[in-house]
Amino acid sequence: MPRETNGGKGKAGSWLRKRVREEGAEETAVTDVADLAVVPALAEFLVSARWPDGSRRQPGSVTIFVDQGKLKAVMNDRDQGYVCFVTVGALQGLWEALESVLVDGDGDWRRSPGRSPGKRGGAP
Repeated sequence: MPRETNGGKGKAGSWLRKRVREEGAEETAVTDVADLAVVPALAEFLVSARWPDGSRRQPGSVTIFVDQGKLKAVMNDRDQGYVCFVTVGALQGLWEALESVLVDGDGDWRRSPGRSPGKRGGAP
């Protein structure tokens, strides 16, 4: 886990914290997904390192942002090289919207530009 460099709440009441990655810090797998129990498909998308057949899988990711006043998220299927954008009206419904895309299969999944399936950092 990166450590804080400014000791908490910064200047002008900002909650933003600049973090520095500690030397030797390793990425670890998520083992406690109790908070994601209400969205099991999303939890599986984010943490599963194996396909049902046992083959290796690079876990997906979700990025949340605001664009032109709308709350959006992009699900990145890093293993297969696809992305799916979801727009919601409020943060409260975001997890359920992402879950619905994964369960119902109704998302608009598109090839991730410049990415090769299963490769970190994209195509060389």
